[in-house]
Amino acid sequence: MRISKEMLFEKLIVEGMTHNQLADLLGVSRSHVQKYAYEHGVYKNNHTLTNQLREEILSFSEAYQRGEISQVEIAKQYGCSSGLVHNVFKDLGIRRHEPLYKNIEFLEEQLINKNKTIKEVSKEIGCNVITLSSWMRKFGIEKHSKNKFIKSDSSQLIKMYVEDEMFPKDIAKLYSCSEGTIVSVLKELKVPLRDKKDAKRLRDKKSIWRKHKLNEDYFNEWSFNMAYILGFLAADGSITAGWRIKLSLKQEDISLLENIRKEFDYSGEVSSIFSKSQSGIHPSAELSIFSKKIVKRLKELEVTERKSFTVMMPLDIPNCFIPDFIRGYFDGDGSVGPQEQPKCKMTQLRVRICSGSPQILHQIKNFLHVEKGLRAVNVNACKPERNLWEICYSTRDSQSFYKAIYHKDACLYLKRKKMEFERIIELRNSQRKLL
Repeated sequence: MRISKEMLFEKLIVEGMTHNQLADLLGVSRSHVQKYAYEHGVYKNNHTLTNQLREEILSFSEAYQRGEISQVEIAKQYGCSSGLVHNVFKDLGIRRHEPLYKNIEFLEEQLINKNKTIKEVSKEIGCNVITLSSWMRKFGIEKHSKNKFIKSDSSQLIKMYVEDEMFPKDIAKLYSCSEGTIVSVLKELKVPLRDKKDAKRLRDKKSIWRKHKLNEDYFNEWSFNMAYILGFLAADGSITAGWRIKLSLKQEDISLLENIRKEFDYSGEVSSIFSKSQSGIHPSAELSIFSKKIVKRLKELEVTERKSFTVMMPLDIPNCFIPDFIRGYFDGDGSVGPQEQPKCKMTQLRVRICSGSPQILHQIKNFLHVEKGLRAVNVNACKPERNLWEICYSTRDSQSFYKAIYHKDACLYLKRKKMEFERIIELRNSQRKLL
C-alpha cells in the first residue's frame, strides 16, 4: 500500500500524529510509514512535538523519580517514543532514584547486620536474586550464608538430627534455610548421614511421610464393615504400582465411597472424575489410598494385583462375616433385576454374580447352599471369549439371598441395588394381591 505525500503531511505535520499512530490507522507497520515519509521528504518536527508535550511529560517527573512510572509508560500515554521522554528528562537533569540493590549501605545492613539471606532481601526490594548477587560482587560484599550461624548452634543441630531423629527438611524449617544447607553443615561437622535404608526405616517408624491420616491396621481385625469392604475390593477394587488402592463407582454412588473413607479414618477426599468417550462425558467418583502396609495385608487376604482371574475368599474368614463379604462382592460384580416370563403371571426376580475367577463363585454358592439353604446352582460360563463366569439365582433363592446379605448389622451397601431388590419384592407382593 503506497502512502501519498499529501496524507503524510496532513497526518504527521498538521495533525501531529506519530509514525506508530499513523501505522495503526492505516493497518500497516511503522517501518512502512517511515519508508514513504523518507521517500517523500516529509519529516516530523520532533522539537515542535517536544514543546507541545514538554509540560505534560514533566507533570510525571515526581512519579518517575519515585519509580512509580517508567519512560515507556509515559510515552504510551501520549503516543510518542520513549526516547523523546528520555530526552525531556535528560535536558532538565531529572533522574530516577537509585534502586535499593545499588545502595551499598542498605545491602550491608540487611545481609550482614540483620543476617538475612539473598533470597529474602531480593524478595523484599522486588528484584531477582541474580541482579542482587551481581551488585553484591561489585560492592565486594561476600555472599551471605547461614552456615556460620547454624554452626554456632552445632550441639543443638546434632541433637535434633541424631538423638531426636529429625529429618534435614524439618530442621531446615526451624532455621528458615534450605534442606541442602543443613546437609552441608552436617557434613562439615562430620556427622554421619543416614543412607536410604535408614531414612526409609525412620519414615516407616514415624509415618511422617504420609500426607493424609489413615488407619493402616484396619484389615487386621474382622468386623461386618471390614468384611464388606474386603469383598468390595475383591470385586471392584484395584491395586496398582506405588502401593495404591483404588475404588471407582458412578457419581451417584459417591456416598458409599464416603462411608468407606470414614471407615478407614482417612483424611483424604473422594475425587470426582470426568472421563470422555464417543458417547459423551461420564462422571464417576474415585477413592485412592496409598499404603504399603494395607496392600501387604490385602495380599494375605487373597486380594492382589491383577486379581481378576485368581481372586478367592480368604480361608480364615469367620462364618459370621461371610454374608458381609458376599454383599461387598455382589455390590462390586453382581446385579439384580426383574425378568418377565410369558408363563408366569408375576414378575420374576433374578440375582447374578459374575467373576473371572470361578473359584470364588464356587466358594460363594457353597456357603449360601450349606449355611443359608439356597439351591446349589452351577457356575456357568457367561462370556467365554472374556473368560467370565457367573452364578444365577431364581426368584425364591434371590429372596433368600436378600435376607442373607442384608441382615440387621449390615451398614454398608449400595443403596440403588438394595432399593431395586425392595422395589421388585414390593411389585410381586402387589401382583400377588391381585391374583
